[in-house]
Parts: sequence; structure tokens; C-alpha cells
Amino acid sequence: MTLYVTSTANDGAFFVYLEDVDENGNVTYSTEGQFRPIHRKVSKEHPPYAVFGSYHSFKRQDSLPFEAGQLTELQFHLLPTSVLFKQGHRVRVAIAGHDKDLFARYPAVGTPEISIQRNAVNASYIDLPVMQGRRG
Repeated sequence: MTLYVTSTANDGAFFVYLEDVDENGNVTYSTEGQFRPIHRKVSKEHPPYAVFGSYHSFKRQDSLPFEAGQLTELQFHLLPTSVLFKQGHRVRVAIAGHDKDLFARYPAVGTPEISIQRNAVNASYIDLPVMQGRRG
């Protein structure tokens, strides 16, 4: 997942959900990813576990400030899964700034305004690996 974001706050969290939408508009959760922008530094360390792309250490000394009003690039992964999206279905990406049932809120107070860029210069996107299926 690559997001180009601005916020009116100096802290935040991003929750991205990948969903399958059928022909009738029914939504099925597929996977998700969570990320705080202060952890966006890509580490040059050897990761202690297998990663499928950029490695973020999440160490305090590797944190970077998230500045209000400044365009920031965030790159992070969704949890691995294997999903068949049927013909006629759509893939939906839902983005939230908080999951009150599971995570602390960043920032703890206030209601920040978040903008996600989707233009030719700063095109937020999700990169999904595609495997050709068998027909039969």
C-alpha cells in the first residue's frame, strides 16, 4: 500500500481494509493493514522475520516526525492472504483513521482532517499480486 497523505494533526494512524464487493453490493472483508506515519522510515537492518517488501523496525530511534500540512508518503503492507475475487465482483479499499475496538487513538483528542492524494503526481495505490487461475 502506498498512500500520499496530509493531515491537520502531528500524529495519526491509517487502517486499510481490502474488501470484495459482489454484484449485489454485499461486502466481504479480505485483509487489512495498519500503520502509524512515525514508523515510515525504511530500515536497512536485516529483519528478524520474513518480509515481503520494505522493512520498518518500529524502533523509537527510527521514528520520523509526522508534520501537519506536509505531504507524506506512507508505504506499508496488508496482512498476507489468498483470496479469489470472482468475475463480476469489485475490489474495494476502505481507509479509516481509527479502530476503536482494538487500537489506541492517534491523536488521542481532536478530529484531524486527512487528505489522501489520488492524482497524476501523487497517486496513492495498492499493489495486488495477481495469479492466473485455472478454468474448468
